[in-house]
Amino acid sequence: MSSADLRWAFDAVDRSGERALSLRWSLRDRCAVSAVAFERGRRPVAASLSLPRDEAGFVGGGVHAGVGPCVLARDGARVALGAGPQRLACEVAFSGSGAGGDVAPSGLSRLLGAGIASPMVRLAVDGTATVRGEVWPIAGWHGALTSRSAALRPRALVSGSCSVWQDGLNAAFGGGTERLRVAGAPVDARVLSLTVDGARHAFGRVTGDVSMRRWRFEAPGQGASLRGEIWADTADFAGLREPFGPGDRLFSLVSLFAQARIELTRPGHAPLVLRSTCAALEIGTRDPNHGIEIIA
Repeated sequence: MSSADLRWAFDAVDRSGERALSLRWSLRDRCAVSAVAFERGRRPVAASLSLPRDEAGFVGGGVHAGVGPCVLARDGARVALGAGPQRLACEVAFSGSGAGGDVAPSGLSRLLGAGIASPMVRLAVDGTATVRGEVWPIAGWHGALTSRSAALRPRALVSGSCSVWQDGLNAAFGGGTERLRVAGAPVDARVLSLTVDGARHAFGRVTGDVSMRRWRFEAPGQGASLRGEIWADTADFAGLREPFGPGDRLFSLVSLFAQARIELTRPGHAPLVLRSTCAALEIGTRDPNHGIEIIA
């Protein structure tokens, strides 16, 4: 698999849940990077950059992805996009047990050419961001990093993650689904995982439904089962364009202020219900009638 068919997502939320950053790198024939800054009670700010593959997109030397001046590395990220009031810049360092490691596509993802590529890597994030001309100090923000193969172009996708919960629970949720066409036939790549107090529960049988604002899911298992939903208001979404090639693109609707309710059922345990108001939710669609303002 070449460096030109990977997609990286990095999200970070401050401890109070009032500010958040979402960064995306897409390395295909046309490479793209986008950044969105979220702040409670204000419209998201976003900026993006798209370049041909021969002018952007590189890996190696500890770098996962690079497009122009925007780099995602094993130990941090650096982004500088836009100008004037829409300028977005950040430089952050990663620490914690997940920092410095490889986040590689799974065997299923490599086989299908898409799908969630890794268990979500949890990170502690420190640095600064410049948003609307204001410097945001970033100290101990909760970060999450995932990658997936991007060799095929999904018709639709949904993904969610969260590691900041009400009641301070030590848990991390991540996963999603993608609708693909493989050899002319529709294929859904699906995976969910929930880690609670160090114990990871993975689910490959996932059902549910997706609207333009909400994802409901259910994943039965032999030792545990999971069900839940993640949703956000229109005002908490940012709309992005992800280019695949000439005339071919995906609308990516992203919120880091989504609400989540997830229930884990295990034999011999009372049901565990997790709730959050700062989950990450991304809904990808080819439908232009999604009702979200495209801001980058």
